[in-house]
Amino acid sequence: MVSDGPLAQKPDTTLTKPRDITDFLDATGITRSELELIAVETGWQERAPRKISSAHLLSALCGSVSSALPSYNQIAPAIDESTQGDPTKQAVAARMNQSCLKMVETVLQLAIGKRVAASAREDERSLCGKYQRVMVQDGTVIRLPAWLFGEFPGVANASGPVCNARIQAVYDLKAMSFSIDSYTTNDLAAALDLELRSGDLALRDRGYLCLGEIVRHIEAGASFIHRHKNGSVYRDPKTGEPIDLPAILRRDG
Repeated sequence: MVSDGPLAQKPDTTLTKPRDITDFLDATGITRSELELIAVETGWQERAPRKISSAHLLSALCGSVSSALPSYNQIAPAIDESTQGDPTKQAVAARMNQSCLKMVETVLQLAIGKRVAASAREDERSLCGKYQRVMVQDGTVIRLPAWLFGEFPGVANASGPVCNARIQAVYDLKAMSFSIDSYTTNDLAAALDLELRSGDLALRDRGYLCLGEIVRHIEAGASFIHRHKNGSVYRDPKTGEPIDLPAILRRDG
């Protein structure tokens, strides 16, 4: 998401740094030819090269969002620093359209897919190789425009109602899935949506921890690691006595 400041505003380059295109491509694992093909297939670029290339635009955009929400005034100078093409703020704004969004999503999906595939190859030689799937589940909340409040209601603060959405992400070494839910869909509610299979290993934060989820993993034959929730007491199923987990780990490793 890009913010658009006043046209008369003096370009601010404090958030942008010169970024080598080769470094950007190496970081994503995507070749220049793959990137150009994505730009064409998503409709962002025609067959003929444009003044603002997909590689330079994405590199400048990534270099800016790492510090703050970028504006066109910040992206345009960053492109100029790497291409000497001197694009205007208006030229950059004209290229930020639905096809640009589709291009960014496609590049992100391909880059993550390459990283996941590389991790899977490394995992075959690691201790995690004994599991059929190693899944990491977590969620985060993002702020949305107020006009989406009907679909994504959040909590109210002193200035009025806030529109929020919750992104739940599940990563495994061979595939990924994403969902965007209402703010009221918390981690515990999303926990039940995770399909469990025998031989799985699930890694989760404490927001997903409850007795029902522990039982569900055991019944499915899946292993799990949850972050400990303060105040939780673990008891021996036979005696009912509290279990000192740190003591067991110190004794048995």
